Amino acid sequence: MPETVPDAMPDTMPDTMQDTVQDTVTAAGRASLADRLVQRTNRRMFIKSAALGAAFLAGCASDDGAAPSTTGGPSSTARPGTTTPSSSTTTVATTVPPITSAPPTSAARAIAALPSSDLWWMDGNFGPVVGDLEATNLSVTGRLPAALTGTWVRNGSNPAGESLHWFVGNGMVHGLRLGDGNAEWYRRRHVETPYLLDGDAGVPGGPVSYSNVSSVFHAGRLLSLGELGFPYELDLDDLSTVGPFDYGAQLTTNMTAHPKIDPVTGEMFFFGYDFREPYLTYMVADASGNLQRSLPIGIGSPAMVHDFAITEQSALFLDLAVQFDPAEPGLPYRFDRSHRCRLGVIDRSATTDTTRWFDIEPCFVFHTINAHQNGPIITYDVIRYDELWVERSVDTFPSSVPYRYVVDLDAGTITEGPLDDRTSEFPMIDRRTSGRPNTMSWAVSLGGEFSAPTSSALLQYGADGSSQTSATYQLPGSDIGAEPLFVADPDRPDEGGGWLLMVVFRSETNTSDVVVFDAHAIADGPVATVHLPERVPFGFHSSWSPNA
Repeated sequence: MPETVPDAMPDTMPDTMQDTVQDTVTAAGRASLADRLVQRTNRRMFIKSAALGAAFLAGCASDDGAAPSTTGGPSSTARPGTTTPSSSTTTVATTVPPITSAPPTSAARAIAALPSSDLWWMDGNFGPVVGDLEATNLSVTGRLPAALTGTWVRNGSNPAGESLHWFVGNGMVHGLRLGDGNAEWYRRRHVETPYLLDGDAGVPGGPVSYSNVSSVFHAGRLLSLGELGFPYELDLDDLSTVGPFDYGAQLTTNMTAHPKIDPVTGEMFFFGYDFREPYLTYMVADASGNLQRSLPIGIGSPAMVHDFAITEQSALFLDLAVQFDPAEPGLPYRFDRSHRCRLGVIDRSATTDTTRWFDIEPCFVFHTINAHQNGPIITYDVIRYDELWVERSVDTFPSSVPYRYVVDLDAGTITEGPLDDRTSEFPMIDRRTSGRPNTMSWAVSLGGEFSAPTSSALLQYGADGSSQTSATYQLPGSDIGAEPLFVADPDRPDEGGGWLLMVVFRSETNTSDVVVFDAHAIADGPVATVHLPERVPFGFHSSWSPNA
């Protein structure tokens, strides 16, 4: 791997791309962390980041800049709506690292040394693990509820080499199959995207996706989702990759990682954002998994739009201050305080862009808590950052707090303000209340810097959004918890009637467990702990799929 910044660009690059790369190298020299990033990252990986910006500046004139199109029908072995790679796309299945088997965790667990790097997203438990893995008959402390029957799947970035950013790395899913009070198996699998074979596979779009953010089970399919590009279908039996999924060639834009499923109609509402036009597209799939509508939403500039919300009547979008910046050498997005931040409301059944926009204070939001609507009054709760990535996108994450927007559609007004002063992220609700009023939610709170957490707590918020009026469970010592996933108990239809599943990293032993809480009684601690054979790196989002 080269240890210096290249002083000449490849001859095959367009002039505009060469200029952008050279400008980016110059900008990188002004910040020590970014400079180390450039020096320690190989030439092709660095050029790929700048090329993403150059593709935008050049109007996507090059082949790499345009979102790849899908041609031809599914192969005889692919499920309907799943696209197999075309002849120009290298098949990755034969290059996937071999699966290794771990002994049942009644034997000694593997305790490996943690990765070490001066890039925080490659250091410690942020760093990747090597290879796919299977283990069966996992040991359990406590008692797993017999009704907790299904598969927990957690997605995250797992780069094969140096990475430009925490968000840049091919997806790896970690799965835990539970049934009849037993932990039947654990598997970790690479999502078989083009980036798995070639980290320089091109600019994200179409089947070219890291597919590393989340997953969703809808209409009988388990989909792995990324920030940009198509989803990838996974086989629920073993988490192997079926292939990119494009709704039978109906999906022509990105599908971003936070869809919302209406708990009554079964419809899935989702969107895709892009640094190319259209910058934002709103989509709806029916309960059977058929794509019904795709509607471009005019936002005027390439904003990062990571999440959104629905009510029973509306879809809510945020046009915020983290904007595409082709000069940024990490992830090409940076905070622009001059950007006019807005909250948009559109009838969720709309077929034309009739979005009403309301100005809000400059900020950024990764994650929605929930939203609901009572006539013209919309209440929208989020986890809000005052600012993010002001200097560099490789900076760590600052404090974020629960925050509420209230829109009065009749008066044409919006009010906003914090709900709590305790830092938290990765919010969760009982998704049976999605788009409806909820009286509780959960989130994780980290102690210390986000890039080097020293402790963590599971928080429960009350109806007013405050953790001060509800419950808290402080994890022991330096244990670090991740997103809590709510799983409903089919015999408890009341809100919160179910369990929270959370993967916990045990810092003292470099191991990971999945802990299970009664969602109504988190302060009592876990009712069961499933011991995993190896650590699970810090990642992003999890989902639950019922067993067939």
